[in-house]
Amino acid sequence: MKAFLKSWYHPVLSCEESRKFEEGLFGGSEPAANKAMENAGRELDEAIFEVSNFNSDGENAVLAILGKGRNAGDAIIALTEMLNWANEFHLDLLIYDKIENFEPSVHAWFQVLLENEQVRYLELQSMPDLLENASLWVRDQYHLVLDGLFGMSFRPPLKGLAPDLIQWVNQLDANLRIAVDMPSGLSDQPADFAFKADYTFATGIVKSPIILEQHREWCGRLRYLDIGFFESENPRNQTGWNVINPNIFRFSDKRRQAVSDKRSYGHLLVVAGSRRMPGALLMCVQAAVRSGVGLVSVLCPESLVGYFASQVPEAMWIGWPETEEGDLEMEGLHELNALTGKVTAIAMGPGLGQNPITHALLDEILNLFSVPVLLDADALTRERLEKLITNNRFPVVITPHYGEFYRLAGQQYNNNDEIVDAFVDYCKRPGIIGVLKSSLPRICQGDSHFISTYGGPVLARGGSGDILAGLIGGSLAYSSPENMLEAVCRAVALHGNAADKLSNVSGETFVRTTDLLHYLN
Repeated sequence: MKAFLKSWYHPVLSCEESRKFEEGLFGGSEPAANKAMENAGRELDEAIFEVSNFNSDGENAVLAILGKGRNAGDAIIALTEMLNWANEFHLDLLIYDKIENFEPSVHAWFQVLLENEQVRYLELQSMPDLLENASLWVRDQYHLVLDGLFGMSFRPPLKGLAPDLIQWVNQLDANLRIAVDMPSGLSDQPADFAFKADYTFATGIVKSPIILEQHREWCGRLRYLDIGFFESENPRNQTGWNVINPNIFRFSDKRRQAVSDKRSYGHLLVVAGSRRMPGALLMCVQAAVRSGVGLVSVLCPESLVGYFASQVPEAMWIGWPETEEGDLEMEGLHELNALTGKVTAIAMGPGLGQNPITHALLDEILNLFSVPVLLDADALTRERLEKLITNNRFPVVITPHYGEFYRLAGQQYNNNDEIVDAFVDYCKRPGIIGVLKSSLPRICQGDSHFISTYGGPVLARGGSGDILAGLIGGSLAYSSPENMLEAVCRAVALHGNAADKLSNVSGETFVRTTDLLHYLN
């Protein structure tokens, strides 16, 4: 087993587990705890810089709501660093307490922050106290609202001024809302009200409340800021979940063997496409040839080959007989004899359609090969999966979204947390690696469960899943059997990371799905 120092995942802990872990990690050392707070604040500053898009030619107003603990300390340090780069940056602070009650280390950083003339603050004792000052003190619009009110030590319910304050802040006109570690109001107990964030930056540890589906509307896009808590210890957790960390990308930094050729890096067979849905096939193949695989063969309707071969000349295109409707026909299997023993993985599904003749062909193709298989979209059926996990010696990768999982499981669910729990149980069956496509992708095999915090709404457009299928298929083709789960997690993370890079450059709205392809690195 790899040393945990180099692990590509870290545990998701409950708030209680996180408190105990940090107590053991710092050993009661105030300097060690303060150092961790400083690291978290600086990482938070860098993360805000990436997503904030501050105006370069106008004023930028920021509002921060602060408690008295280290969560506020993380926010204060980040704000202090931000004053060094944000143009025309005016900072308003709402203090949910008296400054004299700040923890000593937080108080010291607060004093540093106040040295800047662009900062003003208001100590809150009551909601009328805020509202009386609002017309004079609060701005009409904020570029950023930063939540550093409560952290993992919060005990529900919200009381005193807190619920009114959070509700009031949620209604402010703001371009961007960021929660430090967790949105204030969340804890180990389910909640129905909290600070509503566009981004939640989990500092040091991803806490389990922020991965619950019922809390997703409060958490927004999740991002994990690794500050080195798990460099020497892998604590046990009760959640069962792990978060993929940036070490997953170290794989691409390694130089390949000098003595190697294209066959050294696998051979993917893509079976996809129809005349009605050619785009899904093209996007899948475009992603596959960028996945790192050595060879890609594509089996698709023969009427598509001429144009597509000029679009992706790196792939080897196999024009297949097609029905009158433009679906794959049930003939020509002898054409695949030359690939038996050479193909190392199959990606099957994007744009295939529901023609029974085509699906009979898929089953015949799967009988010819004993290799890792990705079943996506129309190819993902319960009967095909059952047959594969019975007869294939390799795990089968499935990539359903919620609707496809309903079909696969044969039932509906009351809420998204039920779907996640059912998906976890489904993937405990031998022979399955599952990717549940959602705003917080889940990857499961047996008792191993992972989340990817890369990606966001930029992926909520047609074709995103087809690109993911190509990436996963190519990754499977050149991965060893014992590394298949890691390969799948890496492909999911790469997909989301490309979306993050794209959105940072072009935003989340006026982009094309295929723009993702330019950021796969």
